[in-house]
Amino acid sequence: MSAFSAERRRGTRRFTLLELVVTVALVGIIASIGWVSTRDQLPRYRLQKAAKLMRNDVELVRHEAIFRGKEARLVLQESGGACDPDTRAVGAWLLQIGDQPTGSTKWDTFPADAQDDGTDDDVGQGTIDLASGQRATKNICLEDWGDLGVTPNQDAIVFNSRGWVRNPDDDYTSGFIGLTLVNTDARGRRESVELRIAKSGTTMLRTTY
Repeated sequence: MSAFSAERRRGTRRFTLLELVVTVALVGIIASIGWVSTRDQLPRYRLQKAAKLMRNDVELVRHEAIFRGKEARLVLQESGGACDPDTRAVGAWLLQIGDQPTGSTKWDTFPADAQDDGTDDDVGQGTIDLASGQRATKNICLEDWGDLGVTPNQDAIVFNSRGWVRNPDDDYTSGFIGLTLVNTDARGRRESVELRIAKSGTTMLRTTY
């Protein structure tokens, strides 16, 4: 072996067992930190997405009321009560268009197809369920909304043909109607998004972490 080759071998540095153990431990710590962060962020992402889609539903109902010149409504059907940590995905509502500018007696669940043949054949677009179907969202719960609307629009948010909410004044708290979605996988914290709907029909989201 030449003197040059021997010198190169002597200059080669190898990792010791201790260095390998420390490196593996550091990688494990970094990975666990990333997992904890991801575990917390995914439910929050689902919560924000569900709230934005619900806001889109309200805005769609308002748009249809204005566009068609008839009242339209979002009918709340199912809640998870107080949405405690044991509650899983719960929440359901309907999007409907009426047959009159005011005082409708017939309601067509979106898409508006009853005007074609008198039968509400397709209700797919206007039937929302957080527990199943395309809008299913893990661990997101619609909180109980209390007393809302009056017969025949009980548990509903109704828009007139100008896009204004025509619910009774008692439905407004601090100037708006509030619907709250809760992340039930928040691990001891209160994580929710409140959809606020003003009498003018405008909407906003308020997040609480």
